[in-house]
Amino acid sequence: MGKVYKGQTDLTIEVTVNFDLTDFNSAVLIFKSPKGVEKIANDTVVIDPIKGVLKFTPIDNTFFNIVGEWKCWAKCVNEYGLISIGEPANFYLYEEGN
Repeated sequence: MGKVYKGQTDLTIEVTVNFDLTDFNSAVLIFKSPKGVEKIANDTVVIDPIKGVLKFTPIDNTFFNIVGEWKCWAKCVNEYGLISIGEPANFYLYEEGN
């Protein structure tokens, strides 16, 4: 992943969960800011349900608004209500100009 900057919206985050999401009712990406605030990316899109590929593009420049180390993981709910939660991935959010 390249550098991600505070307030950036020209950005697409793609996550592969490596299991079939065909029969899942929901799949979202969750982000945790350096201050511990969790943000659910409700507009996460499943772009390949067979391979389990999710995509999120922030449309609001306040979604990524805190500089520092962020975490991201997938949360998927299947047709029986069972919840799968992925391992978090870390990325650093930079101040513009750095």
